[in-house]
Amino acid sequence: MLPGMPVLISPTAAIMLRAMVTKPKAKHLALEVAEAIGRPVGTIRPIMVRLHKVGWLSAETEPRVQFMPRTFYQFTPDGLKHAREELKTWEFKDE
Repeated sequence: MLPGMPVLISPTAAIMLRAMVTKPKAKHLALEVAEAIGRPVGTIRPIMVRLHKVGWLSAETEPRVQFMPRTFYQFTPDGLKHAREELKTWEFKDE
């Protein structure tokens, strides 16, 4: 995938994006987002990686000596714009 390519958003990705846009400038960990929306981290992390590959999210990996490195994801300016536009097309049951 290359930046600027069309992105198909699954229902889980839409729920994830909706949670993330509430804190648009925050650096998000997949585990924290997964816990916040009640989905497995193994579902959320690949979505974040895919959105990073198309330029919606930037990624910053924090090396750690005794543990696996942590990767924080943050919206790029264009990514935030795309996410907000995409979310306008979704209806959520709690709205």
